[in-house]
Parts: sequence; structure tokens; C-alpha cells
Amino acid sequence: MGVPTAIWLTYREAAERLKVTPATVADTARRMKWPSRPRNDDTSEVEVPGEVLAEAPETAVPAVAIDAVALEAAIKAAVQPLQAIIDALLENARASRAAVEALILERNAARADAAELQENTTVNEQKIADLKPALEREVRDRRSLQTQADLSRQAHHAASERAARASASSFKEELRREDVEAEIAQLRREIETLKARKRRWWRPG
Repeated sequence: MGVPTAIWLTYREAAERLKVTPATVADTARRMKWPSRPRNDDTSEVEVPGEVLAEAPETAVPAVAIDAVALEAAIKAAVQPLQAIIDALLENARASRAAVEALILERNAARADAAELQENTTVNEQKIADLKPALEREVRDRRSLQTQADLSRQAHHAASERAARASASSFKEELRREDVEAEIAQLRREIETLKARKRRWWRPG
């Protein structure tokens, strides 16, 4: 039996003869170093060895009939876990979106509170600045009143001491006057006594 003769075929023709894809033919030709040449129709052809062609199946493998119902059931069975994952991802996305929206609301509220606090702080600082001169005047007035009160207490104390001394002096003067009056009264009584004795002495017996 002789050796099969090699045949020049395009990659598509070789793929049809060998029941493979043109890409497989090109890859095999490159690995096996099959000769190639261009054709007049701007395509390329390759010299396929006869033994390779002899080993190729003479008929194509029949396509397997697929039941549409079974195919649909298989697709649904394959998609169901993916659908569960998709639903979980969608739920997580909704939860994340809700959390982000809540955080945005909290951030806006915090910014509003911070702005209000800053405004109140500015207003309070202005009030303090406005009240500071009045407070300083109040402190000066209180110090002045305290000084006047201290001077008044000192003056009152001095006046009380002078009044006490005057009262003591007056009391002493009163006692002295009473002593003098008592002494005068005693002298008058003695004089009266002497006058009475003198009259009795001159009276005849």
C-alpha cells in the first residue's frame, strides 16, 4: 500500500477535511512546519500530509439533539444560585445606599450644628467684648464704693470714739458739778448751823 499524497489546501478546506477549526489547522501547521504558500485570491494554503488526511474521520460527528425543556430547566438551575447571589448583592447595595444616605444626613446635620455653634460663639464673643468695658466700669465703681464705705466706717468709728470720749468727759463734768453742788450745799448747812449757834449764844438765859 503506497504513502498518501500530500494535498495543498486552504486553512478552511483543511479544517473541513480534518473536522477541526481553521485556527487548529494553522496552529498544527506552525508546529509541524507544514509548507505554506499564497494563492492568487489573497488567501494562503498549506500542504497537508496525506497520512494526516487519511487519519481524519470521513463523516462529521452528528450533533446531539438537545431538549428545549431540559435546556431551559438546566439554565434555570444554573442561574438560580447566581440569581440568589445577585439578589443578595442588590440588597447589600440598597443597604449600603441607605447607610450612605443616613451618613450624608448626619454629616449635613453635624455641619449645620457646627455652623450654628460657630455663629453662637461669635455672638457670645461679641457680647463679651461689648460687656467688657461695662464690667471694668462696674469693677472700678465697686472699688470706689468699697473705698468710700471703708472711709465712712473709719469716720463713723472716729466719731463714735469722739462721742464716747465726749460722753465720758461730760459725765465727769456732771460728777464734778454734782460734787461742787454737794459741797456748796454742805457749806450752806454748816453756815446755817453756825448762824443758829450764834443766835443761841447771844440769847439771854
